[in-house]
Amino acid sequence: MINNFNEYLLDSLVESVKNKEIKLIFSSNLRVILSDIVDTYNNNISIDLLKSEESKQKSKISYIDIDNSGIDMVSFITSSKAIDLILNDKGYKSENDINNYDYYEYSDDNSIIYKKNRTKIKIGKLIKKLYGDKYENSGKPGEDIESFVNIFKSYRDVSKFEIVSGSDINFWYNEEQYSVDETGSSVLNNSCMRYEECEDYIDFYSDNGVKMLILKDRENNNLIRGRALLWELNIPSGRTFMDRVYTVLDSDIELFIQYAKKEGWLYKSHQNSKPYTYIVDPLDNTKKKLNMEVWGISEPSSYPYLDTLSYYHHEDEILSNTEKNKPYYELNDTEGGYSGEYNGGVYIDYYGDYYNENEITWCEYGDDYRLDGDYYWSDRYNANIADSYAKENMIWCKYGEEYVEAGDAIEVKGGDYMVEDYKGDDITYCEYNDEYIKSRCAVWSDWYNSYLDIYDSVEVYTDENQHGTDWRPDNDSSSYYEHTDGEYYDNSVEIDEEDDE
Repeated sequence: MINNFNEYLLDSLVESVKNKEIKLIFSSNLRVILSDIVDTYNNNISIDLLKSEESKQKSKISYIDIDNSGIDMVSFITSSKAIDLILNDKGYKSENDINNYDYYEYSDDNSIIYKKNRTKIKIGKLIKKLYGDKYENSGKPGEDIESFVNIFKSYRDVSKFEIVSGSDINFWYNEEQYSVDETGSSVLNNSCMRYEECEDYIDFYSDNGVKMLILKDRENNNLIRGRALLWELNIPSGRTFMDRVYTVLDSDIELFIQYAKKEGWLYKSHQNSKPYTYIVDPLDNTKKKLNMEVWGISEPSSYPYLDTLSYYHHEDEILSNTEKNKPYYELNDTEGGYSGEYNGGVYIDYYGDYYNENEITWCEYGDDYRLDGDYYWSDRYNANIADSYAKENMIWCKYGEEYVEAGDAIEVKGGDYMVEDYKGDDITYCEYNDEYIKSRCAVWSDWYNSYLDIYDSVEVYTDENQHGTDWRPDNDSSSYYEHTDGEYYDNSVEIDEEDDE
């Protein structure tokens, strides 16, 4: 009865906003899980969900995200609540002030939309809400709601986590214990320390009390689908650091991060092999550059390749993610050694050399250091951006003359882009086609109360004497017709054939 009452309240909530619909949007965490399910199982429901978002389907609920109250739970916000939050946050006066790009601006998982007015729901119930009776509750493996829910739950099941140490680290590091990777491109199955001949290097961890978090395979407990080293730090004192996460599926990375958050562990903001990456502290919800050290590391005969704590200050027996101004070995060799002995300075991959800290600048976009002239300051992102990063990962906006992230670039018909807050008079929004066009190509249509692209439109006469004209889309002839004289007229215009003769 309680469940039925909760469902009644949910139905009432959704029905109360039946006149408010916005585009269906998923969080990046949910989208990654759905994509992995498609890649692995080719599941019809996952395919349908992703297609619904890609097609910009309108919905009474949106901004759907995974919810940690249960492995089969997600959360959403009603369209009316989302509109209210955007109006208040933007300072807009009415819903008409919100454009499509405002909605996508709030699709970032950390936006206010994902923090307020959320409603929890089981993923199976959500499928029913979105698709009605399209999918049966059970009975058709791979095509029914029950089988989809079971797959979805398996992607969020944290009961498969285990912390190991000692010789168990050697065992689970070996590629023979990895889950099958159908693509052959997973980070775990391509890690450089996975081979049997690397076992002597891996002894470094057990000899120094390092532990490892592993995520067991869903079906075979003798295999793992992910791992991450756990370091007990001396600086900052008393903290545990979860190192780079290696997984078969990208969606499992989020499981590791949620586990670290629950335990209060520090973890990398980006799962890469760079020691300079920003570190996330779940205790105060900050992301910052952080010096981390592990003491008492006696010099071994061989070393593993280290992703983050890769600087070994052998004179002080300290592992660190920073070089300091003392001699150190850089542990980035895949054959048990180190790349050389250095007396200080910062090594920058981009240049392949070492530089003093006073001549380089950290670039948040690029996740690396750069010399003057190879980066620039962005007021938009309040950060330094490496030139190479901008050219390789961002979009150049001709209108605004700026590199921006893909989500902040708006395509202009014809192949160019503009920044989302561009105010120039040379670009016009065409509401009819939901697109931006060059103003010199824009013509106004009274009939559609919208600008149209002149190259996709026809000019029609709105009276028999050809005194008034209007513009109509050439692919929508429902409002005009072509007369025998070759001219176009509004459907309301009736031409006297005798006068015409």
